[in-house]
Formats: sequence, structure tokens, C-alpha cells
Amino acid sequence: MDKPDDSNLPQIEFVPGDAYDYKPETLGDDWELVIENIKLGLMPLDTKLKLMEENVTEVANWEYTRGSEDLYVWVKTFDSNEDAMSAASKFRFMFGWKTRTNLAFSEDGAVGVWDNMRNVPPLFLYVVEDNVLIHIAYYNEDGRYNPENIYKDNRFMINLVKEMLA
Repeated sequence: MDKPDDSNLPQIEFVPGDAYDYKPETLGDDWELVIENIKLGLMPLDTKLKLMEENVTEVANWEYTRGSEDLYVWVKTFDSNEDAMSAASKFRFMFGWKTRTNLAFSEDGAVGVWDNMRNVPPLFLYVVEDNVLIHIAYYNEDGRYNPENIYKDNRFMINLVKEMLA
């Protein structure tokens, strides 16, 4: 009897979701892509369930590294602007921020050191545009954020998200 094989099964191609359209393409060759998740359907079940509870319709995320720097980028899409604004509400509390600058170019957004009850708070940016929520965490010192160059780092984060939204 012949051994069964999967040669007659269709090849499944995983097409990225809408959130993937915002992938940061302008980081430069010195940033190494470590992790890439291209759609909600491919996420681990526990992550998928948590995101679906937040009314996320699609998601993509990337993790980059460059020397001692780490960059975590998440893009979430929702059915409506109201759902995106609701999901961003956890970022609006002033007590969660050590430093904060509101973003003038967006409906809702800020950049700064976001404590969020963590031992090592990152430089953090979030922005809501239409039905999309983007949030980015940046560490510049082996899993820690050193604010020595915070103004330059803020500009880096702002320019990155503007390019993603363009």
C-alpha cells in the first residue's frame, strides 16, 4: 500500500491582514526584524481571544533589534473609530506617564516614558487615526530605556509613526 502524502492538498497562502499595510518600512538595514505577526488569525489562541475581546478586527506586530536597542510595533484595526478610541483609553491616564507630549498631528496620541506599573518603562508612543491604533515601545539599553537622548528619541518615534500613517 502506498504511503499517504499531502501532495493533493491545496497550498495555503497566508495573506496579511489590513493592519500589515502599516508595516514600518523605513527603519533602515541596521534594524533586524526578529518577530513578525501578519494577521489576527495566525496569533496564538490566548492572544487572539484577548484581542477579540477588545473588538480588534485585525492586528500585525513586529519586533526589531539593533545592537542594544529594541523596538516593538503593534498595529490594531477596529470596526470603528469609537472602538479604536476606546482601546486607546488605557494610554490616556496621566498617572501612567513619567513624561508625556501629546501628538498634534493625530486625533489622539502621545509620546513619552510610559510607566504602566513596569519595572522598566519604555519610551512609548500611541496614536489613533480613523479606526487604527498604533503603539510602539522602544528600549535603548538592553531592555531598559535611558532617557539621556529623549528629545532625539521622541523625534525618531514621531517620524516613524508619521511614515507608517502616510
